[in-house]
Amino acid sequence: MDDIFFFEQDLFEELPPQQSAKAVVMIGRLNPPTAGHYTVINALKKFARENNVTPFLIVIEGPETSKDLLKNPLSGDDRIKIITASGKANGVKMLIASNAMAGFEAVRAAGYEPYAIAAGSDRAAKYIELLDKYFTGPNGEKLKHVVADGLADREDPDADGTPSEEILALAEQGEDIPVFMISGSMARLAVKLGYKKAFAKILGVKQELADWVFKKVERSLHLGAEQAAKAEAEVAAKAAEKERIKAEKEAAKAAAKAAKKVK
Repeated sequence: MDDIFFFEQDLFEELPPQQSAKAVVMIGRLNPPTAGHYTVINALKKFARENNVTPFLIVIEGPETSKDLLKNPLSGDDRIKIITASGKANGVKMLIASNAMAGFEAVRAAGYEPYAIAAGSDRAAKYIELLDKYFTGPNGEKLKHVVADGLADREDPDADGTPSEEILALAEQGEDIPVFMISGSMARLAVKLGYKKAFAKILGVKQELADWVFKKVERSLHLGAEQAAKAEAEVAAKAAEKERIKAEKEAAKAAAKAAKKVK
């Protein structure tokens, strides 16, 4: 599990107090934002309209995961710029947080109570568990927390499966990609393969915006590959040095033993 949730030791000593205005919250890495994410954002906005609450999108930028450019090529600010430029999240308040717990706290700090969650079935229960445990009333009383409608059968769009190069090749030729198959790993693979048209389909935005994102992701993936190669070389160098020292010690022992025999 990545750092999208939180670690117990990261819990702040005192959370902001309960707020009267309610919010429905979506949380994710969105790296990059895809058509799958916009499906959840649509459910977020629909719930907000129907229940007269404020929609929030928490973009996760963890201190450790953000270092891995191969899986997280875009900064939190970049992702918010892309989502804003898409025009698909108008009216949604967006914040950056290191994990879900920090995100919920930020919603409270902004003057809203995290009342509902817009998430796939695989993560919604964990978010509700966090809210039930830590986001209580002024005297510790339990508060009601719910999951937005329409997402019960949907998995988290941040989940990375094994994308198909064959499907990407067809998409590059004009075929559509079913939303349930779209993932961040598919988007990143499309960049590696140079499939700009398929990339636009995955992102669910106009080609001009997709091309801008493509270049940003491509640059980060190249840098990430260089970092990974450097790290691998450093590990190999350390292992070689360790073996060299071991060999020298063994040779010294053998020499000392031979010297004793000569005496």
